[in-house]
Amino acid sequence: MGGTAYAGGGEPCDAKPVGNNSSAYGTLNGTHTLRVRPAAECAGIISVPSGTGFYAWCHTVNTYNNEWVYGRIKGTQRTGWLLASNLKLDNGSLNPCQ
Repeated sequence: MGGTAYAGGGEPCDAKPVGNNSSAYGTLNGTHTLRVRPAAECAGIISVPSGTGFYAWCHTVNTYNNEWVYGRIKGTQRTGWLLASNLKLDNGSLNPCQ
């Protein structure tokens, strides 16, 4: 479901494809930008408001040693990356991206 996702690679905005391998769900703890790759300097997709539901598909640690979560915004088909600290997991399990 959704497009191709990417996890940690050599350069911050380079990465390998990933998919949905988790059952986690959470809410954003503030307004944050969904990104195309797991790094702050990678292109932003959309600003997501605080309290928005997020289906977390997997997580990875980027080249800066920051944990990022890939998933889908509840009620949409929009997917992308969020810094893990911006997401409060409410239930389910979150596995590493493969």
